Amino acid sequence: MFFRDVEYVTAISRCQSITKAAEQLYITQPTLSIYLKKMEQRLGVQLFERVGKRLVLTYAGRCFVEEGTKILEMRDCLEKRLKNIAQNDSGELKVGISTLCGTSFLSAVLPKFSQIHPNIAVVLREEETPRLEAELAAGDLDLAIFIDWAATAPALSAVPIWTGEVVLCAWDTHPLIKDAVSREGFKYPWIDISECRDNPFLMITPDHPSALGSCNMIFQDAGFDPIVRLSLRNIGSAVSLAAQGYGLCLAPELHANLKANYARDPFIFSTGRRPLYSNLAFAYRTEARQAGYSRNFVSIVQEAYQSDPAYALP
Repeated sequence: MFFRDVEYVTAISRCQSITKAAEQLYITQPTLSIYLKKMEQRLGVQLFERVGKRLVLTYAGRCFVEEGTKILEMRDCLEKRLKNIAQNDSGELKVGISTLCGTSFLSAVLPKFSQIHPNIAVVLREEETPRLEAELAAGDLDLAIFIDWAATAPALSAVPIWTGEVVLCAWDTHPLIKDAVSREGFKYPWIDISECRDNPFLMITPDHPSALGSCNMIFQDAGFDPIVRLSLRNIGSAVSLAAQGYGLCLAPELHANLKANYARDPFIFSTGRRPLYSNLAFAYRTEARQAGYSRNFVSIVQEAYQSDPAYALP
């Protein structure tokens, strides 16, 4: 059944005349008569009967118009929705977030985004990096946010969001605080991490290889293997425990500065022979056409970090 079928039958029903209906449809009367005859043959039912000079719907015709009108309404609704999507007025943005990143920063992002795009639904998915990368490459996600991401899928590209130091987190009465010094090129009070060799550490589990690799690089440069008190998948939990004196931990500056999430503020040190940086980035499919609201979401996240002095680089 074609939309034209419903439009033609509805016009004839409304006018009760093929001649008048043809005028409204901007076609000739013979063309409409032939179309109706062929349509009735195709459907196997008679849609109209003549009562005097009027064409009146048969029972089959009334059923046709009743259900056909619903089809036209559905078509109009679909066209409207597609038009809204094309104009970026409605849609869905599927965003994956690595568990290493956490979602706390979204409190500064989602309200602003919803003000600009009130009809765009943001669907969040928090997973480990390899799974998010696979879902992004498969088209199940529009964007994904990673820390220290090295693409393994050639179809993916990245947009940088933020860069900050890998820092040492401790509690605010740690004895080494008195030995911390200002050192050029480092953002926070600097200490020699080798002085911490007898302290227990909270480490990141191996399923976050990028973060674990950064930590191991610092320990290798310092010439010692850490005493591991606890291994955790969540960096935020490690920072929170470090602030409460349970052990020291190395973490991206991003997590160390989420102080509103912690019962106590961690004391943050710079450390290492040289600053080691951690990167936060959006990933997307290189060949995919990014909607305007998708690009706006990325911009709002970038602005959130650029405007927060806690994340400013020296």
